[in-house]
Amino acid sequence: LGSFGVPADAAGTVVNVTTALAQAPGYASVYPCAAGRPDSSQGNMPDPRAASNTGIVAPDANAEICVFVSSPTHLVVDVTGWIGAAFEGVAPTRLLDTRLRPW
Repeated sequence: LGSFGVPADAAGTVVNVTTALAQAPGYASVYPCAAGRPDSSQGNMPDPRAASNTGIVAPDANAEICVFVSSPTHLVVDVTGWIGAAFEGVAPTRLLDTRLRPW
């Protein structure tokens, strides 16, 4: 963090995580990197169709967030806002997109 309109000292980051063309059912988790992967998921991938979910994740002390997927899939992560004293929206910014281009 500290870029894409999100300050490095943000208490939380609002992200939309999309999985597409999953090779097997599974899930995706978004979490503060230094905290280690949680037992819960951000979203489920029941089949190859695209699935998305929005959530809030607190960055770790290094202002980092991590994404884990349990099975091979394309992944799209968009930042849509951040939380400091209050929610602050930003122009949606794509942080990650593993799909091949052109679409």
